[in-house]
Amino acid sequence: MRALQPIEAIRGISARSQRHTVRPLNRMPGNARTAISLQQAAASPSRNLLVGCMLFLMTLIVSFAAVLTYNATVKPDNLYNTLSTETPQVVATPAQGETTEAMQRIRAIPSYRT
Repeated sequence: MRALQPIEAIRGISARSQRHTVRPLNRMPGNARTAISLQQAAASPSRNLLVGCMLFLMTLIVSFAAVLTYNATVKPDNLYNTLSTETPQVVATPAQGETTEAMQRIRAIPSYRT
């Protein structure tokens, strides 16, 4: 019987059942921290999907907040035009033969302008 190594006890694996592929740190190519991070990222696609969705939503929220702040501080007219409704302009043209009577009714409207 072989004694359990301390690192195997910490990782929760036994010497006979290698569930996890463990690479010694001294034989890892490049930066060990980057290699471990990439290995963990490749091992959990569901977590990567969740993080990707969160990043996408946070990007949308931050971009909306930035545009809103810009419109409120730098160009407030853009914000006011977006939030308010414009008064529609109506053009009324009387039919042939009813010109004078129709024009008198149109001019009687309180907000009439020529």
